[in-house]
Amino acid sequence: MRSKRIAALALTTWSVIVAFGSASHRAIAAAPTTRPEFEAAPIHSTWEDLLEGVETLDQWRDRKETIRRQFLELIRDDRKPAKPPLDLQVQETADVDGLYTRKLISYNVEADERAHAYLAIPRSLTGPTPAIVAL
Repeated sequence: MRSKRIAALALTTWSVIVAFGSASHRAIAAAPTTRPEFEAAPIHSTWEDLLEGVETLDQWRDRKETIRRQFLELIRDDRKPAKPPLDLQVQETADVDGLYTRKLISYNVEADERAHAYLAIPRSLTGPTPAIVAL
């Protein structure tokens, strides 16, 4: 009798796992992706030839815009995702030895991803002062 109950419980558990598992797979498959699919365009330059023939400041000045365009092509700047709203959030604030305030902040870097960083702000500010951002 006990083995029949265990078998029935195992079968029921397996059925629930299969039912919920397949439903969640369908939901995941149907969910829209945040990164659009795209066909990669051919690149007509390489990292090696980016500065080829540039040995003086005058040569740099003459080719600066061409080099910039080639660099942006290499990193596929035209295919970058749209910038999401920054949505800066302070996660926690701490006083560090009375010298500075340390804030753990987060902000959007992509539609589905946040970066976290520490922001250190000196306590004795008397005007414009640099801060430290540690990523």
